[in-house]
Amino acid sequence: MELRLVKSLWGVTPPSTFDGWIELLSRYKSEGYHGIEAITLTYLPEYDPNFLPALKSTNLFLLPQIHTSGGYLKEDGNYVYSSSLKVDDHLTSLKDHLDKLNTLLKTGDNPTGVNIPIVNVHSGHDFWSKSDATTFYKTLQTFLPLYPFKVVHETHRQRYLFSPRNYYDLPIPIKVNADLSHWACVCERLFKDEGNDGFFKDRIMEKFKGECEMIHARIGHGQGTQIYGGGEWKEEIEEHAKWWDIIWESQRSRNLDFSYVTTEFGPHPYAQHTSESLLDSTNTWMKNFIVSRFSKASPPSIPPPLTPPSLLVIPPSLIRSKATFSLALSSASLAFKSLNVSQSPLPLQLKFPSRLGEACIKPGHIKGQPYFAVKVASGFQRNKEEGEPTGSGVIMVFDAKTGKPKAVLDDKGYLTDLRTAGAVVLSASALTSSDERTECCVIGCGVMASLIIEMLSSLLNISSFKCWSRTSSNVIKMVDELRDKGINVTPSSTSSEACRGCDLIITTTCATEPIIQGLERYENVTVIAMGSDTPGKRELGDEVMSKAFEEGKVYGDVKGNVMKLGECQYHSNNEGKVMELKDGLERG
Repeated sequence: MELRLVKSLWGVTPPSTFDGWIELLSRYKSEGYHGIEAITLTYLPEYDPNFLPALKSTNLFLLPQIHTSGGYLKEDGNYVYSSSLKVDDHLTSLKDHLDKLNTLLKTGDNPTGVNIPIVNVHSGHDFWSKSDATTFYKTLQTFLPLYPFKVVHETHRQRYLFSPRNYYDLPIPIKVNADLSHWACVCERLFKDEGNDGFFKDRIMEKFKGECEMIHARIGHGQGTQIYGGGEWKEEIEEHAKWWDIIWESQRSRNLDFSYVTTEFGPHPYAQHTSESLLDSTNTWMKNFIVSRFSKASPPSIPPPLTPPSLLVIPPSLIRSKATFSLALSSASLAFKSLNVSQSPLPLQLKFPSRLGEACIKPGHIKGQPYFAVKVASGFQRNKEEGEPTGSGVIMVFDAKTGKPKAVLDDKGYLTDLRTAGAVVLSASALTSSDERTECCVIGCGVMASLIIEMLSSLLNISSFKCWSRTSSNVIKMVDELRDKGINVTPSSTSSEACRGCDLIITTTCATEPIIQGLERYENVTVIAMGSDTPGKRELGDEVMSKAFEEGKVYGDVKGNVMKLGECQYHSNNEGKVMELKDGLERG
């Protein structure tokens, strides 16, 4: 019998994109998981169209979790776990859920489907009589054999199998999923000292072990379904492990091919913390414990991680799920408006010429705020020769009162890209009206260019884009990727052709010589040069800058910085004509 490890998505912030799901699921696969347990809000395409394609791409199986008489959203957006006492409603609901799963299943007629070996069901109602439950489970036997996957019923509170007595008294056999943490909580004990009758081991477990096809691995105790920080819990861990040993031994004697185990430590309020990274660490500990116990090796001697660390590490998947375009725009606006009450010194720069690389170290703090941050952002152009991203980075957050580190945002440079794109879109919004940005040209076709176009399309409703880059492969890649997202971008053969007729021009390159020497017209044209961000970089020629200075419309984020780092470093005699962007924001 082989162990099949399943990762529960309970408490995991779902990615918002296909690529985000690929990244997350690939990590779970690399950690040794074989499948993913998820509820309808994740696996049904009408709720999340990206999950199943990503699951199939990573070759993980789906273990659906079904909630009878529930599993859907109400009009107010709240999830319905259970909605009825009626036996018929639970039967109808379960059959509907299973029918939908049949359409998702990989078969000869549906080769694009996913593998579904087993289905976990929260079935029935804790208020049912024995007669109600018997009717329900007996009726299931008339249609469950028609489906090509196993169906098991979890021992879960709120449901009929919430207590060992309810299970024991059922007069018909059913397949079960052992979440024994619920029974420990409901009965307020671990069943280890029951006198001479031995009712739990000799009667309940004797029946239970022969019907158990799956385990939900979580450690409960007499006052709750999940152990928490502040205790060693050796007794609770060992008692649960003994129960699992009994179940595995029975499964082996029944010649089962696989034993399915889901690691299922859950989020707040099951956990007495709100740290997703700690929850992930706890389930990793549980997985390693299960692997050792199943193989009859010595389990990990270290206790489970249950107490939040003093330094949080926030993973990329969580950051990407929370950092929306709208949040980037509002954060950029707040940052610009707070420049008068903030500390944002010039960044420290490191150069790596052999790798065409640079790293910038940038601290920042807004007066009165409880935290300050230090960002390290890097760009190494040679990485693309090796198939690696050119940009990366990390952000460290410190307590502004004590100076102690509080968190590390392992964003891989994503927040830098998002913040920069947000600043560009904010500038376009503040300095132009809607009729002055009917057609946009983006020079450069890398990650930043693509992100800026996405944000302009989403937040400012710009629909007409042109682009140009010195690297033709970047043009093709960006145009194809944006087309897949419903955004059409027209490539141009030269930068001049790309700029022709556009009223909003954005440059996103690492150029050290001007790419745009001049424009055919300057009236009602806005140019945002974001690529020139360090000494020596330059994207705009003298003619373009001279026209802007003549009109008195040159903006920068911090005047002292742009005179040293941006396009204005080549026009120091015009320093008095440079305005700060916050002035434009305050005017509307």
